[in-house]
Amino acid sequence: MSNRDVELLWRLSQNEYFYTIDRHNPPQIVVKPKETLIVETRDTLCGHIKSEKDRITSAEDYPNKQNASSGPIFVEGAEKGDTLVIHVDNIKIAENGWTGFEPTWLSWDVRDLGQVIPEIVTICSIRNNIIEIPSKGGRKLHVPARPLIGTIGVAPELEGRSTMTSGQYGGNLDSPEICAGNTLYLPVFVNGALLHLGDVHAIQGDSEVNASPVEVDAECTLTLDLIKGKKIGWPRIVSSEYIEAIGASKPLDSALAIAVKELVLWLRDEYGFDIWDASTLLASVGMAQICGAANPDLLTVSMKFPKKYLS
Repeated sequence: MSNRDVELLWRLSQNEYFYTIDRHNPPQIVVKPKETLIVETRDTLCGHIKSEKDRITSAEDYPNKQNASSGPIFVEGAEKGDTLVIHVDNIKIAENGWTGFEPTWLSWDVRDLGQVIPEIVTICSIRNNIIEIPSKGGRKLHVPARPLIGTIGVAPELEGRSTMTSGQYGGNLDSPEICAGNTLYLPVFVNGALLHLGDVHAIQGDSEVNASPVEVDAECTLTLDLIKGKKIGWPRIVSSEYIEAIGASKPLDSALAIAVKELVLWLRDEYGFDIWDASTLLASVGMAQICGAANPDLLTVSMKFPKKYLS
């Protein structure tokens, strides 16, 4: 299932994928902190969509089997109370992907239109980092790819969770900021952390409303590390411009409140801000983003703070 490739990186390939993030899922590879590995991932329906004649709802065990995830990856030395550090070095996407929806995914009320809601699948080609997205009217959009890892999380301490949902452990975060060049931090709950990932999108708009964004197979190059004895509450992301905390809940204001609190505590604990000054500053320079609204059980929201003000 795993082997060293010619560049002396670990490579994880597997034939069976997981649809839960669970401490009982057997590790597929063991790595040490600071090691780099390439993880091969499948699209959300694990290759079911091959043409525009295929239907989302005809996928095996749909809707229970969505967001096929690779792993889990066992990180040596990871223990409860640590923080797992995931540097996203690169995301190499396939040359074809798909977008579309089935009727229950629509997030707006269409009853007054008197329309029968179709099930739509559109095949997209990807060449030289440009996605060609056709439409029924004959228009073709050419959109620069910005790949992201939609589902990534460590095993929760107790009960496993569907790869369609999210929480403190990560999961179906759908943050556009989990992309090449950025670093994701996750709290560790079990020995080895047991990192799962998949559901790569070639591009995704904020909140992922109505439909699948462009779903693709991919190769994700990650460098994993540990911060021993450091406990964080929720996933965090660091990019070149922002530090960013993520919360997941429902309704929207509950998810936002989690992200705001996590960011304020981060500013206090690591950057020396007074907690009330930090709270005030967010009204002026903070940026909120709805990451994922596709899950019927909760919303995923991030809160960002510009790094240029940290000093």
